[in-house]
Amino acid sequence: MAISDRLVGSQAWVVQLRDELGQLPETLKQFREGVANLRAVAERLESATAIIERTGETLDATGASEVIRQVDQASRTLEQQIRTARQQSAVIPGMALMEEASEQLRRNLSDMARLLPRATRPPT
Repeated sequence: MAISDRLVGSQAWVVQLRDELGQLPETLKQFREGVANLRAVAERLESATAIIERTGETLDATGASEVIRQVDQASRTLEQQIRTARQQSAVIPGMALMEEASEQLRRNLSDMARLLPRATRPPT
């Protein structure tokens, strides 16, 4: 490679470097804005997490865990009674609707129990 080729190559590199350095202030500004936005999102997430934890603690303090357990047990008892009636070929109006509602109630209770710090999650 001739010296003139090297000079042309280095001149092109100098031009590219100058262009990159010219864009650096804008790039740094965008980076700082991105960091500030990320910090704001993190602070909001931290605040939302604290609210969820306080809500769970408040619900737990009111005895919600025990209520969930009792309602879950009542729902299981109802479902067992429906199965027994079905095995005896008994026809109870709305039996399928009651069974479906009871199952949905237990799924919802299980989801709610996840919000409570001391709740034992009802089995599904």
